Amino acid sequence: MFSSFSSVTHLSLSLASVFLASLKDAVPPVITDASLAGRTSSGSKHVIIQMFQWDWDSIASECTNFIGPAGYGYVQVSPPQEHIKGDQWWTDYQPVSYNLVTKRGNREQFSNMITTCHAAGVKVITDTIFNHMSAGAGIGIAGSPYTHHDYPGLYEPHNFHYCGLRPKNIIASYKDRTEVQTCQLLGLADLATDTDEYVRSRLAEFGNDLLSLGVDGMRIDAAKHMATEDIANIISRFNSTPYITQEVIWGKGEPIQPSEYLRNGDVQEYILSRSCQGSRLTLMFQVSLHRRPDESFLEGRYL
Repeated sequence: MFSSFSSVTHLSLSLASVFLASLKDAVPPVITDASLAGRTSSGSKHVIIQMFQWDWDSIASECTNFIGPAGYGYVQVSPPQEHIKGDQWWTDYQPVSYNLVTKRGNREQFSNMITTCHAAGVKVITDTIFNHMSAGAGIGIAGSPYTHHDYPGLYEPHNFHYCGLRPKNIIASYKDRTEVQTCQLLGLADLATDTDEYVRSRLAEFGNDLLSLGVDGMRIDAAKHMATEDIANIISRFNSTPYITQEVIWGKGEPIQPSEYLRNGDVQEYILSRSCQGSRLTLMFQVSLHRRPDESFLEGRYL
């Protein structure tokens, strides 16, 4: 249907303005200090383009040939740490080590992508997983052996939560804060980010390794499943101050709310995309809550 990546992107952005204008009144009143349209950046290079599932070499090429010249400020990429084997997108979200080897490329390619994007005037945000490890056992994409709660040289069983609230410790109710933040999300081994000093320090070490390569920002996956204080503790140990955005899916009447996490950075809460389900438009947008209204932007991804 489309002849190039850029034609898809330009269509997405043109539809976005129509989309926001027609639907801004339907969004639950989480953002009250400005209209949704007023919260998008204009000429300030704050717009993020999300290159979900793209490999590092291809992103580097796109930064040079399109993303930079088109004026984007950031590119958001998939998680860079070693994960379980498999072609499905969700395998990227089951880490088994903090080696920077994935099916998208190795450490050298990841570093080269960052350098190339920076040369094109584009900053890099990486999807980052602090909450959990994998849901099974096997050999990772880079050869690291693991079991559900044992990652040799990295984590041992005592580094994880065992909530004891549900069968197999898996979250069943989002109405219980303790269950959401100490039980397992979909069976994924839940790191004890609240009580284990080693876990916190190891996660900060991983974050600092990413920053040493030039990463400019981190999207913290499954942030809702960690207390905001846990995240604050981890990022306080970083050697620099990257842009932070946190995935905290909003739920009506739930005890954990996106606003709790603004102390750490921005929040992706999916309210707009939920309000637009059933729309004939084939676009999904995530609107971020922000610490200061003058720093707002729209993040869009073509489906």
